[in-house]
Amino acid sequence: MLRHAGGQVTPSDFPLARLTQQQLDALPLGGPAIADIYPLSPMQQGMLFHTLYEPEAGAYINQLRLDIEGLDLLVFGRAWQAALDRHDILRSSFHWLGLDSAHQVIQRQADVQLHVIEDIGADFDALAAAEREKGFALNTAPLFRLMLVRGAGSTWHLIFTSHHVLMDGWSNAQLLSEVIAHYAGQTVPAPLGQFRDYLGWLQQQASGEEFWKTTLAPLQAPTLLAQALRVPAEGQGMADHRVVLGDDFTRALGEFARCQKVTLNTVLQGAWSLLLQRYTGQDCVVFGATVAGRSASLPGIEQQLGLFINTLPIVSAASPALSVAAWLEALQALNLSLRDHEHVPLYDIQGWAGQQGNALFDTLLVFENFPVAEALKQGAPAGLRFDRLRNHEQTHYPLTLGIELGASLRLEFGYDQAHFSAQQIARLSGNLHHLLAQMLTNAQRPWATCACLMKLRGATCSPSVSRPVPASIVFACTNALRPRPPPRLTRWRCRRALRA
Repeated sequence: MLRHAGGQVTPSDFPLARLTQQQLDALPLGGPAIADIYPLSPMQQGMLFHTLYEPEAGAYINQLRLDIEGLDLLVFGRAWQAALDRHDILRSSFHWLGLDSAHQVIQRQADVQLHVIEDIGADFDALAAAEREKGFALNTAPLFRLMLVRGAGSTWHLIFTSHHVLMDGWSNAQLLSEVIAHYAGQTVPAPLGQFRDYLGWLQQQASGEEFWKTTLAPLQAPTLLAQALRVPAEGQGMADHRVVLGDDFTRALGEFARCQKVTLNTVLQGAWSLLLQRYTGQDCVVFGATVAGRSASLPGIEQQLGLFINTLPIVSAASPALSVAAWLEALQALNLSLRDHEHVPLYDIQGWAGQQGNALFDTLLVFENFPVAEALKQGAPAGLRFDRLRNHEQTHYPLTLGIELGASLRLEFGYDQAHFSAQQIARLSGNLHHLLAQMLTNAQRPWATCACLMKLRGATCSPSVSRPVPASIVFACTNALRPRPPPRLTRWRCRRALRA
């Protein structure tokens, strides 16, 4: 970037940005401190809107926690600082006041925010909750914080809190992998590209209007699950419901998906769409699904950090006569066809569906296949051990179903208690499990014959009883009293120490 006299910058220095000279001069950062400026991706725009619209909700404040044994604090801090220096997106702040559209400003330098607490009586959960409630000033970089807490013993508890507007889950795994590699003394290569490359690619893409209007054509109305149920009397705040499907059942699901030549994600989407049909009575339903968004043919995109994901509507209007196998095949084909149009902003899609400014759906499925645990396990140097990994993520949707595949399939229902009760979510979970089990028994059965645990008529459905699933499934194919010393708090913000 060309620097002008006195360090002043001009709009021509930032080709992706859409700013006037007056708007540039009004930014809180001076020209010499700015490395780059560019617009937001569609998903970043959405997250920024919901964060500003309802800041008290805590949506999109992500947190990763784990225990670390054998940690060298100084080396650990330097590894994080090196990552911050290496990736532009980690030095990004967001600005919208006085601008026609929000932009992100990349600072030339930023310091890692690392807090170290040693307190034998430390309450890890309370500290983590306080970090989430603290939130972030989106116009100040960096938008992530690290806290290391040591109670009794030698184990450190890491609390990594970030705003989702920076990175997706795959980027989190990549970031942790690089930090561990740097900690171990390995040379971490410079990234082949930066997030700006993806934003430049986005600006060159077609609108996708014709494809999405065709895809949305069968949809007669939004699918709002909460409206099909009784609204809880005095519910407020977010809650979670977690379910672990056993190893045998998970293996059976995987084998079933392979037999049908579809992904496990497609199988879960199929069961969810069927569940929505049963609850709402709609022949054609729609729900949100998070896509990876890394299909752009850009060098090194798999190793880049940023918010590449997008939320897209999945429209399901299968004929009742279709078999489960044929229905899943059609759903898989839809997912494949979305890849060429997965960059399209959801607000544009909603407008083409005649729902501009209104919700098209109130449930979101997130298939989490980013290998955070694997990155920690494979990259751990000798003497460093990780344990009790846990994630906290929260969207603005009334119901988000997070699906994580390991030896067992883990389902996490994150729900707004103003829209759903704990009993309703438990019932949904039980019915989803039951529908999956029915799909496994015979892929050639008409999908319309798959039933829930009870006859469902919206809010009148009765509580379900969890039933064990048989270990063997018949397929259509084979084969986390010493005196208490005062806590010691250290704030690591010394650029010289961490950059040494």
